[in-house]
Amino acid sequence: MYYCGIDLGAKQSQVCIIDESDGVRFEGKLPNDLSIIVKHLKRYRQEICIVLESTFNWDWIVYGLQRLGYSVTMAHTLALKAISSAKVKTDKRDAYTLARLHRAGMIPEAYIYPAAQRPIRDLLRRRWRIVRQRAEHLRSIRFMLYRQGHVTHTQADAKAMEREDLSDWFDDPDHIDLAGFDLDEIAHLDETIRRFEKRLKEAAADWEGNHLKQLMTIPGVGIITALTILIETGTIDRFEDGRRYSSYCRVVPGCANSSGVNTRGKNAKSKQGNPYLKWAFNMAACKAIQFYPEYKMLYERHLKRHKGKGGKPISINTIAHRIALVAYHVLKENEPYHKEKLFSSRDLRNAAKIGQ
Repeated sequence: MYYCGIDLGAKQSQVCIIDESDGVRFEGKLPNDLSIIVKHLKRYRQEICIVLESTFNWDWIVYGLQRLGYSVTMAHTLALKAISSAKVKTDKRDAYTLARLHRAGMIPEAYIYPAAQRPIRDLLRRRWRIVRQRAEHLRSIRFMLYRQGHVTHTQADAKAMEREDLSDWFDDPDHIDLAGFDLDEIAHLDETIRRFEKRLKEAAADWEGNHLKQLMTIPGVGIITALTILIETGTIDRFEDGRRYSSYCRVVPGCANSSGVNTRGKNAKSKQGNPYLKWAFNMAACKAIQFYPEYKMLYERHLKRHKGKGGKPISINTIAHRIALVAYHVLKENEPYHKEKLFSSRDLRNAAKIGQ
C-alpha cells in the first residue's frame, strides 16, 4: 500500500508518495494540472490512498481524482497540529507529514461536499455576503444621520429614504452625494438579491425528497433559510447526535476547562463551525420569537436569567440552539416539526392564552 500527501498551493503543489515503511517513492513540486499530477500517480493507482488539506481551492483536484476512481481523504486544517504547530514548516515537510499521518490512520477528516450541489451552495453563500454588504450601506446612511444630529431617526426612516428626500436630511452637497451613493448601491444589491433568490427558489422546486418541506414546518424557517440549512448541513448522518450538530452550527458557546478555570464564549474557540448555519438559525429564532407565542415565552424566560448587555443575544442564541436541535431531528427522521416534542403541555396552554 502507498500513501500520497499533497500540500496544495494556489499554482503549484508539493506531492509526496511513501510506502508502508515511510520510504519516499516520489517527491516533487508539480503545477496545479490534474493530468500532470495523475501521471505521477498512475503506477500506484490500485494501491494508493491520497490525502490533502482542506484549502480554499481543493475542489478541482478532489473532484477530479474522485472521478478517476482514486481514494481521496481531505484533512481538517484546524485539527492538523502536527503541521500547523511544527517548528520546521515547509511544503516538502508538510506533504511528507500528511502522507505519514494517513499511513498511521491519524488524519482528522473533513467533509467532502457533493460536487453536484456545490454550485447552489456557492450561490447561497454569495447571497449571504451580498445581504451583509447591503446592511453595511444602510448602516453607513444611519451613521451619517447620527453625525448630523438626527438622533431620533429610526431604521425604517433609513430604509424608506429616496434620493429626493436627501436634501431634507443633509445640508452639505457632499453628504447628499455620499448618501446617494449608498442608496444607489442598495438598489443595485436589491436587484442582485432578487435575481439570486429567483434562481434559488427554482432549485428548491427541483430538489429531490421532501426534507425541504419538512424544514419549512419549523417556526421561523422560510424557503431561503430552509434551503440554507439543508445545503449547508450536507449529509445529516455525519453528525452522531443533535448536540454535535448544534456545535457545528455554532449556536452553543465553546468551553475550555483547565485547573479550575472555566472559559466560555469567544475565548474558547466558539467560531469553529459553520457561520452560515449560525446565521440561518439565528434568523429563524428572531422570526419565531416575533410570531410564535411559545417561543416568545421561552425567550422572555431566558432574558430574565441573563441580565445586562449580553442578555438579548444570549437569549436569541438559546432559541437558535433549540431550533437547531429540532432541525436535526426533522432531517434525521424526515418528519415535520411537532411542537409537543419541544414544549411542555403547560407551556403550550400558556402560549395559547397569550395568543388569544
